[in-house]
Amino acid sequence: MISEHPIQALIIIVIGVAVLGFIIEYFRRSAHFRGFEELRPDATAVAQAMRAEVDRDGEDLLVRGNFQRWPVLVRFSYSDTMPGLNIQMKIPASLSLYVIPKGSRSNAGRTPVRTGDEMFDARVNVRTDHPAEARLFVSGKAVLQQLQRLSCSANTFISLSSGALEVTELTIPDIQTGRPTGRHVLDHIQSMAVIANSARAMPGAESIPVNPFEKEKSVAVRAALALSILVFVGLLVAAVVTKPASILATPQPAIPAGMLALDAGHIRDLDAWRLAEATDFAGPAVSWMRGQGFTPAGKITGNFSGASTAGQDNAYVLIGKDPAKTPGMRVVLRINHEIRSDTSYPAISVVTKVPKASLAGASWQGTAPAASDGDGLLVVRRADDPGSGVIFFSSGVRILYAAPKDFRSLSL
Repeated sequence: MISEHPIQALIIIVIGVAVLGFIIEYFRRSAHFRGFEELRPDATAVAQAMRAEVDRDGEDLLVRGNFQRWPVLVRFSYSDTMPGLNIQMKIPASLSLYVIPKGSRSNAGRTPVRTGDEMFDARVNVRTDHPAEARLFVSGKAVLQQLQRLSCSANTFISLSSGALEVTELTIPDIQTGRPTGRHVLDHIQSMAVIANSARAMPGAESIPVNPFEKEKSVAVRAALALSILVFVGLLVAAVVTKPASILATPQPAIPAGMLALDAGHIRDLDAWRLAEATDFAGPAVSWMRGQGFTPAGKITGNFSGASTAGQDNAYVLIGKDPAKTPGMRVVLRINHEIRSDTSYPAISVVTKVPKASLAGASWQGTAPAASDGDGLLVVRRADDPGSGVIFFSSGVRILYAAPKDFRSLSL
């Protein structure tokens, strides 16, 4: 009977797939809030304000989106080893700045900074590794006001480093205080956006690209696309229309030489970028690498997860094909077939793998980081500055980074 009525059969299939798609999406969203049921209204309010998506990272609840074009990641955690609330916003700033409550121990920032506000300076310690830029930055009235608003308790820490502004609170703000957690988080994000806008006016900010977060299509959206294809194909069959294969062919983006096709399919905006070559790296850092028997390259393979098989963990250094449209460089880290980090820089001297064994004996700026699961990825931003290296590494479900005192002391 179905073969005698293809249009009716097509309608039944379309309705069935649509219903199944919405059921799957409903349960998928409900699973995101498992263990965070009391925070669901607040996290949903934050997500709606940023047109963001809600996700999970192990036991942590994530809200990932954009606020006034600035990419934002909000993390809620009940873990004993993680802060309760962490808000990260990518901003166009290359300086470092740390606002630490009085009485808290931290080795971040080598130089203290006075803000000029005696009451604020009495509550917090402000430190930096870039004294001149930091004093200029906090001298702005708007920046200082927002730093004061962000420092809302003795458990609140603020850091600006490697183009990321972070606000960390040791515990999730108590929803029983009368002020909703969602409102508390959004107030922080608004203050951070003011600081980001001020950073954009700083000298050199125009050379630091900040890419907005691109929201992934949900299961329901993908189901809708699938339904559209089904309807199109069904109408073709019903009308007995034949199309040449060339019309149905979809051009695929070119894969840069040296990049695995499996990796290329997960890297965004790849058409505008190329894989860096040995000639794209220069300076003393290159000589340092060659002295240890290694040559800079755009593809770096390592065991970054600590448990991968050969070829599963790769890092790529990308350079814009048209510097006027895509300035700077990108470092993409893919671990176990998943993009774990995609970071932009104005310029890079070298990028290389640091074996896990070398990380254990490294000397660090500030407090020593958590132990790495596998190899680390060293990014040297300025060859003439031994302290400009940053090492990315996997620790549990998170990608962490730390700065060695002198990247030249590392053994490759």
